[in-house]
Amino acid sequence: MVNTKVKNIMKNKMVISGLLIILLIGGGLYKVKSSNAKGFDEMAMTSTTTIEKRDICSSVNVNGNVYVERSASLKPEGKAYVIKKHVSLGQVVKKGDLLMEMDDKSLRKSLDRKKLSLEIDKERLKQYQQEGNVEISNALKSAELDYKSAKEAYNAADKLFASGAVSKKAYQRDRDAFEKTELAFNKAKNDFKTNSNSTKIKIQELTIKSTQNEIDDLEEKISKKKIVSPFDGIVTQINFKENELYDESKVLIQVQDLESRVIKALVPESDINKLLVGQDVQVTANALKGKIIKGNVESIAPGTIKKEGKNIAYTEIIVKSKVFDEGLKEGFMTNLSIVTADKKSVLSVSTDALSTDIDGNITLTLQDGVGGQRKEVVKIGAESLMYTEILEGNVKEGDSVLVPNGTSGSGEAGEEEMDMGMGI
Repeated sequence: MVNTKVKNIMKNKMVISGLLIILLIGGGLYKVKSSNAKGFDEMAMTSTTTIEKRDICSSVNVNGNVYVERSASLKPEGKAYVIKKHVSLGQVVKKGDLLMEMDDKSLRKSLDRKKLSLEIDKERLKQYQQEGNVEISNALKSAELDYKSAKEAYNAADKLFASGAVSKKAYQRDRDAFEKTELAFNKAKNDFKTNSNSTKIKIQELTIKSTQNEIDDLEEKISKKKIVSPFDGIVTQINFKENELYDESKVLIQVQDLESRVIKALVPESDINKLLVGQDVQVTANALKGKIIKGNVESIAPGTIKKEGKNIAYTEIIVKSKVFDEGLKEGFMTNLSIVTADKKSVLSVSTDALSTDIDGNITLTLQDGVGGQRKEVVKIGAESLMYTEILEGNVKEGDSVLVPNGTSGSGEAGEEEMDMGMGI
C-alpha cells in the first residue's frame, strides 16, 4: 500500500513538473514571438550613417577604339610600274605634295600621236572650208587611211580585252574610234560620188571633236600617274617598291590626317541615359604609359547596336580631343572614364541607406534622437561609388540615418527561425 502511494505521488509530481515545463516553454516562446514581431524593423537596421555635405563625382567607364576619320588609301589606275618614291614612312605632307610616280611613257607616246593627228585634222578642215567644192579624192584617201588605222587599233584592242590585258573603257574607246572612222570613210565615199562638200566639213568637225576627247582622256590618265596627297596629313603606310608592277587591287600608300582621330565606344543601355554631348572624358591606354588625355563626348548615336550573344543594346558614342598623343594609333584600345557628374559640397548620404517603398519612392529611415524612427521620401541626384546626392526631402545635414543590413522576410519568418532555434 505504502509503496503504491509513493509511486502515485511520484507519478503526479512528474506530471505536474511536465506541465510546468510546458507552460514555461510556452511562455518563453510567446515572449520571443512578441518581441520579434514588435522589433523586426529595428533588427533590419543594424548600423547608421550621417547626412553630410560631400563632393560627388560619378562616371561611366567603357572601352573604346581609335579611328581616323580622314584617311586615304591610294592605288594605281590599271597596271603600271612604280618608277619613283618621293616620301618616306611617317613623313608629314601637305595637300598636293607628290607622293609617288607611275610609269607613263606609253600614255605620253599615245598623247603625242593624238596631238599630231589633231593638228592634221584641223588643217584639213581649214582646207575644206577654204576650198569649197574641190576634188575630194584626197579626202577619201585620208578617210580610208584613218579607217584602216582605227580598224587595226580596234582589232588589237579586241584581242587584248578578251585576254584581260586592257580595261573595258579602253576597249570601248577604240571601238568608238573605229566606228567613227568607219562612218567618216563611208561618208567620204558617198561624198566622192555626190561631191557634197558640206557633209565633208561636218564629218571633219566631228573627227576633230573625237580626237580632242581622246587627248583629254589621255591627259587625265597621265595626271593620275603622279599620285599626290589629297589633304594635309602623314604617311602611315608604304606598300610598294620602285620598278615593280602593281594594279588597282593593291593599296600602295596611305595618308592619314591624325588631327581627325576620334575614339568610338559602345555604351550599354543601363548607362547611356547618363551621358550628354560635351561631357568631360578621361582617356587612358596601354600605349599612353600612364598618361591621361582629356577629351569630350562629341556625339551620341540616335540608334542602338546589338552584340551577338548579348541581351542588352548598346549605343555608339564618339569622343574627341584637341590633342591626341602620337602613341594613339588607329585601332588601339582605350579606356574611357566619362564624367557624368562633378558636384562640390552637396547634401549626400551613403547609397546603402536608400530604400524603395511599394510605390517606387526612394526613402530614408531617420532616427529622431530619442529612439524613434521616421521614413522620409527623398529625390536623389548624382551618384558616386559610395554616396548619393539628395536633391529634395525633409532631411538636413547631420541627420542620423539607419542602414538596412540586408535581412529579408516577415516577422513570421523570424518566428520560425526562433522556434527552430529552440528545437521545437
